[in-house]
Amino acid sequence: EFKVDQVENREQTNYDFNIIIIPGNTCNVKFVYNGLVYNRDLIVRTALHFEQIIRQVMENPTLAVNDIDIITAAEKEQV
Repeated sequence: EFKVDQVENREQTNYDFNIIIIPGNTCNVKFVYNGLVYNRDLIVRTALHFEQIIRQVMENPTLAVNDIDIITAAEKEQV
């Protein structure tokens, strides 16, 4: 039996913002960005929006794209 374990991969792109999805027993999502172009608060909000979208689709896989609510409950409260 042959098994590959704990492989690490490094990639470099010329993009200032990358979303990296790492599949496995759990799915890990990594946001990599150029701090000279984007500030941390924007990336955190983007990650929360991404999580909001994923949660809705997981709860209702037949949800139409135009029915997905990107804004989080906390953001709605602020507005």
